[in-house]
Amino acid sequence: MEASSDLKELLKKVRTVEIKAKNMSKNLFMGDAHSPFKGKGMTFSEVRSYQYGDDVKSIDWNVTARSGSPYVKIFEEEHELTVFFLVDCSGSSYFGSKQNRFQLISEVAAVLSLSALHYQHKLGLMLFSDKLDFYLPPKKGASQMLRIIREILNQKPKIAKTNIGDAISQFIKHQHQRCTCFILSDFQDINFEKQLKVMSKIHDVVGIKFNEISEQKFPDLGLVEFKNIETGKWELIDTSAAQWRKNQQADYEKSNTEISNYFIHSNCDLIQIDTEKPYLPKLKSFFQKRHSA
Repeated sequence: MEASSDLKELLKKVRTVEIKAKNMSKNLFMGDAHSPFKGKGMTFSEVRSYQYGDDVKSIDWNVTARSGSPYVKIFEEEHELTVFFLVDCSGSSYFGSKQNRFQLISEVAAVLSLSALHYQHKLGLMLFSDKLDFYLPPKKGASQMLRIIREILNQKPKIAKTNIGDAISQFIKHQHQRCTCFILSDFQDINFEKQLKVMSKIHDVVGIKFNEISEQKFPDLGLVEFKNIETGKWELIDTSAAQWRKNQQADYEKSNTEISNYFIHSNCDLIQIDTEKPYLPKLKSFFQKRHSA
């Protein structure tokens, strides 16, 4: 009976996220005839006659001049593009003052999945914490998209640290064909630069970092007992101590700078999303820049 109740609750969550994500997805790529997931380093495949809605930037002017009719370049990934999601399920992902970070991670993954589904791309999923927790091979179709949303929402908070480097290594072993890969995490682990550089040589990588406002500037709440959600241990902290709050902010800024530099040096993109602000403008801005590049 309890299992049946849990399943109903899960399906309700899936439906709620799906409905919200559909509305967001429509606003994200409204009117775009070409996939925004094409990414960098596309391999030229062939030319074909210009069709209504094609991007004028893709016109092959040499072929057009010779033939007297407009032709556009087709890139290999337009035929068979895979969009993959690496989702961090470690304990810190469930932290949040207004909503836990993982709810937002689930929602953003759903929006991107629906958008990729619209362009008939394959979708794949890997869930990780300090180890590989779940792997779903890439596949096309609405059922695959719903499976991805369901698997993410079905995750439960766990006492586990984050090992992004291991997750990337596992992903490289599983996914040999080039794809666009989104890493959705709070990036509490900062020991993954080497693996990211290897990954970026094979795949188009986009990090999405979810930031909690209290981590950036912790409020004065007096004596507070904290549970470390990655170790399970409790600690009594005097949050009114100015030096403690200053150290917290300095640690956050140092870590955030390191992670940003990892992505820059690996020629990968990084989107920073604040959990208490609308995320759609950030996603739209990112894809618009990528489309015009």
